[in-house]
Amino acid sequence: MGFNNLMLFVHLKINYCDVLRYLPEQGLPSSLNQLCIRECPMLTPRLEPKTGKYWHKVAHIQHIEIEDKRV
Repeated sequence: MGFNNLMLFVHLKINYCDVLRYLPEQGLPSSLNQLCIRECPMLTPRLEPKTGKYWHKVAHIQHIEIEDKRV
């Protein structure tokens, strides 16, 4: 079922996940308004604005920080 059943899920922080490379197929909940990702070398390139494979899954999030840089 992934994260979509978490209706009040507003902040997600992922740190130091060397092997994390995928986000849930159904995306992240619409309630999420802050996403911070650091030291996740396999996931980070997939979250590049407009060109990353998973950008469409996170583009709705108001505040995105990747490697300590606001996107």
